[in-house]
Amino acid sequence: DRIAVDRKSRWYELSMRQMELLCKHADKFVIRLPDFHGVSDALCSIRGGTNLAFDIYDRPDKIQWACGKVVAAWKEAWDEAHTVLSKVQPGSCIWLGMWHPGRLEVIQEDFADNLSVDQYREHFLPHDRLFCQHVDRTVFHLHTTMMRYQEVVFDVPEIAGGQFVPPHAPGKIDPLPISSELAMFQRLQKAGKKTWYLFIDEEDMKTAILNCDPRHLFLISPVLNSRA
Repeated sequence: DRIAVDRKSRWYELSMRQMELLCKHADKFVIRLPDFHGVSDALCSIRGGTNLAFDIYDRPDKIQWACGKVVAAWKEAWDEAHTVLSKVQPGSCIWLGMWHPGRLEVIQEDFADNLSVDQYREHFLPHDRLFCQHVDRTVFHLHTTMMRYQEVVFDVPEIAGGQFVPPHAPGKIDPLPISSELAMFQRLQKAGKKTWYLFIDEEDMKTAILNCDPRHLFLISPVLNSRA
């Protein structure tokens, strides 16, 4: 019946302690914010995936109540973490390896992979938008199996762009050529959003640069040996 920041919990104390220790080395490294995910992932941690899936059908009113509590706790915890970091470095860094001079955050909704886009829009997106409005810039993280959520990135003005884990990442079986996804990325760019690629090889990087607006690309290619 109660969802709130518990500053006496072991995990909260460990997280804050870890940040404080890392901040002592801010002259050598960029320190990133903790991974906060999104509202459905927070509720999944509290209720469990199976229970939350049934809650969508059996207790949708309770989901809305719980989401409101999660948003309030999220803002409170995020502000405290950012305050600690802002004492030793400007801006914000997130686990995607991205830095922003203001308040940057990534929304990651792994539980939403189990939902239809309409279900996510109805139950969780309004609350994730409150997350986005609390910071200056937000990236929406999509797994390969969540590419159907690209329309959320298109439609929601508070989301600055999408970060994708492409199915053609090195090391995966039968990788797909990037050419099979160019149309989707081009649509994303025309919508005024930004596209982030992770783990693409040299040939795919060339294809992306030649066929997409380079001003709307953030490409990372792995270095597999010292001569690369």
